[in-house]
Amino acid sequence: ATLGPNGRNVAFDYELGKPKITKDGVTVAKHIEFRNSWDDLAAKLIKFPAHESNVQAGDGTTTSTMIGTYLIERSIYYFKKGIHPITIKESIGKAFQIVESILQESSIPVTSESELLALARVAVNNNEKDAKLVADALLATGKRGVVLIEEGSSFENQLIISEGLTLNRGYASQYFITDTEFSDVRLENPLILTAKCKLHELKPLLHILEHAKKSGRSLLIAAEDVDQEVLSTLLHNLEKSELTCCAMNFPGEANTELLEDLAAFTNSTLISNTKDLKNSGPETLGTCRRVSIGEVKSNFLGGEGNVSTRTQQLEEQLLLSEMNEEKEVLRERISRLSGKMAVIEIGVGGGSLAMGERRDRIVDALNSVKSSFEKGFLPGGATSLFYAARKLSKIRNNDETDIGVRMLQEAMKLPLERISENSEAGLVVTDILWEEPDEEVGLNAMTGQIVNLVDEGIIDSTHVVLNALRNAVSLAQLAISTSCVVVRPKRYEP
Repeated sequence: ATLGPNGRNVAFDYELGKPKITKDGVTVAKHIEFRNSWDDLAAKLIKFPAHESNVQAGDGTTTSTMIGTYLIERSIYYFKKGIHPITIKESIGKAFQIVESILQESSIPVTSESELLALARVAVNNNEKDAKLVADALLATGKRGVVLIEEGSSFENQLIISEGLTLNRGYASQYFITDTEFSDVRLENPLILTAKCKLHELKPLLHILEHAKKSGRSLLIAAEDVDQEVLSTLLHNLEKSELTCCAMNFPGEANTELLEDLAAFTNSTLISNTKDLKNSGPETLGTCRRVSIGEVKSNFLGGEGNVSTRTQQLEEQLLLSEMNEEKEVLRERISRLSGKMAVIEIGVGGGSLAMGERRDRIVDALNSVKSSFEKGFLPGGATSLFYAARKLSKIRNNDETDIGVRMLQEAMKLPLERISENSEAGLVVTDILWEEPDEEVGLNAMTGQIVNLVDEGIIDSTHVVLNALRNAVSLAQLAISTSCVVVRPKRYEP
């Protein structure tokens, strides 16, 4: 129901909260449950390709689920016909390798802003304003730049570009999480303590905690190691709503350098030992406009430190360095400190339901478009899979290895067929396109017309298409090679 630009939204109920409306495939899949334990396990298996596609590429979840489900059904059919499961598994894998080569050869590199905007437009269901927001954010931050999604206060979506710093370190405990939907910690204008020492006792920190409480601001502690005693106190304060806080660990010499960069970015004094910490005052604390901390990565936006001075120091070290490995590390640190960061603030217009739907859509778009920077794009509207299926029809070994080719060929036709149905163009479109020699020609589902998709800006990320197919194939291979299932009785009703 959600596939294509004319796909419909899905509404589902939260037992303890407001209902949600979205057309994001993986979000819909997450909320499908069955009372019967056996049926529920099967549903969880079907969710697998959607989840993996979302994690790896941020889009293609509905396509992945559709193809994966079909491949499982046909695998069971051939198994009942007497074909050995391993033969089926291997033949599907070989067929995928052929299709992977076909799609990679057909991939077109992104070379212009208009192509980037076209990718964004497809990903946000042809909303021109949102597409421009996504494209502008990525143009400002570059291929490896960071774009954050936040809830805004204005009526419409807005884009903010600022200095930013990204570190490959996450929170010390998942219990610090403040945004459960994105599983991360978000702090606004926090006080930031940086220490290249182990914090094993609470006593040297007490005056810092009291200062943060009195100021009414959140607190972030970034240190070599934050001991369990300190973590427990911080979490207790968070639970009692006395102090919004978070802790991050930076163990080892390499991470000490990250602490130095963080201190420079936030204008905090990097404390060397607990004695200095005990004697420190509020002036040693740094700050930034916003922090987003995930499990393995953190983003700092709008720091108050003098980044140019720190960057100049690192550039001088780079000139003096004679080791290639050390030079590479220094270049990475300079690039990180000099980077831009974008924030897309989701407007409140339409209320919380509409806000959540827009947020899902923009997150998917960002992930999809970013992957296209590296992998290129294909003609959109599921035609790349359709034409790859046509090429598979020419491959025949006249033995059991043909099973995978036939299964994958039929499975790859399904997304275009469903998009045609959703657009009310009808299945006659697929008959016409099967005879079409130009593989850039396909269905514009918004108008119902057959056009040159690349010229019209209807394109898909190669990375998204390949990941959707790969995850669907992986699911089918796992399912057909499974001979035993163990489930627990359900203790609740969904």
